Amino acid sequence: MQGTRNGQDGRLAEASWWDRTAPGRSGAPRSDHYQIRSDLSLDDTRLYAGHQDLMYREYMKRLGSLRLRTPPVLDVMMFAKRQDYLDTLRTRFGISGEGSGGMFFISPNGAALAYYTEGVSEARVKHVIQHEGFHQVAHAYFGSDLPPWLNEGLAEFFGEALVVGNDVVLGQSRPTVIGTVADAARQRKHIDFFDVLDMTGEQWNANLRSGDASLQYNQSWSMVHFLVLGDGGRYQQAFEGLLRLLNQGVPAIPAFEQAFGLNDPQDVHEFQERWRAFAQSMEPSPFAAAMERMEFLAEGMLALQGKGTKEQPWPTTLDELRERLREIDFEFDQAAHGYRRRLSSKSDLLFQIPGATPKDDPTAQPTAGFRIVPVDPSKANGKKRGSAEAVPAPPTIETFGVEPCDLRVEWGTTRDGLLAWRMVTGGRWSGKGK
Repeated sequence: MQGTRNGQDGRLAEASWWDRTAPGRSGAPRSDHYQIRSDLSLDDTRLYAGHQDLMYREYMKRLGSLRLRTPPVLDVMMFAKRQDYLDTLRTRFGISGEGSGGMFFISPNGAALAYYTEGVSEARVKHVIQHEGFHQVAHAYFGSDLPPWLNEGLAEFFGEALVVGNDVVLGQSRPTVIGTVADAARQRKHIDFFDVLDMTGEQWNANLRSGDASLQYNQSWSMVHFLVLGDGGRYQQAFEGLLRLLNQGVPAIPAFEQAFGLNDPQDVHEFQERWRAFAQSMEPSPFAAAMERMEFLAEGMLALQGKGTKEQPWPTTLDELRERLREIDFEFDQAAHGYRRRLSSKSDLLFQIPGATPKDDPTAQPTAGFRIVPVDPSKANGKKRGSAEAVPAPPTIETFGVEPCDLRVEWGTTRDGLLAWRMVTGGRWSGKGK
């Protein structure tokens, strides 16, 4: 019997990802709302399935009162390996997954939310779930009638949400996105409102190939943020009216004009000016900024591997980390939907938490920030102590004073023995080194 079972396991390992993850097999993962195929560990599958269920409930708070246009397609495919993700999308669905970390797709052969976890931090995977998961649910209520700026802007509005326990905190904003939009608005290099509102899916995708995708996504997110939360929530009721009109099939521009009471081009221009003022006044959310910058610091620490001395292989203070990253001109590209943001060690802001120093007293001690905590090999147990003394681990990177909770980067190794980090609490090992 044991030999038969081993033979079955061997054939299963050689089968395609699709065959290996067939529903109904023993130990298959479960979700409250989704049909899941996964070759992740059971613990990781449960982690992401739970996150998807939490976000589904959040989407339904906003969309559940609308009429369903089509039956919802709530299939999810979780891939451990990027190559399996690419191969399955291409061979089974005729979809190219190149350049993506995940997507909601619709094809003649089926539709699903798909993503992979190889080399991707838990925070990134959850961002994909939150962003692409909105596209998946929204399709059932709007079909293809949700204009691309609103579809992508809302998806990123949910993608940037902060999840604390079972609470989803919307309205988070990252410094790099705010800065990009504020600069464009200040210099009047933003996309004109009429052009945004009238942009078709074909035009949107053409701009991804040849235009400024970064501004396109960032401005759409900023416009949604303004309509939901701007001016003390002044436009929130009208925004909900816009969604109802689009759900009923009213074309995009008439729906926008009707919902917000815009009767002529001058009204639209004045509305755009209110958004421009809002975009230039936005402040980044400290927690979202901390997460963005923590990833930069962790990847920077990885880049220093092997570049220290035997006596001092790793930086021991934040100032030392900053100086050593500048010595190697460290830059890091943070991938987002349709574009990348390049972060450079030349920027002092990446080593700070926004809003931590009072504006009226720049000399005051910051109330929040980052700090480096070197590892003490003497506190390791048993065999780990000798290993830690021979090859010191990178120091812990942590925040202090950040609400609603602090963050910490800890170090370990992948299954392949590569140095990797995770953002605590709870996390997937991310990054790699020799």
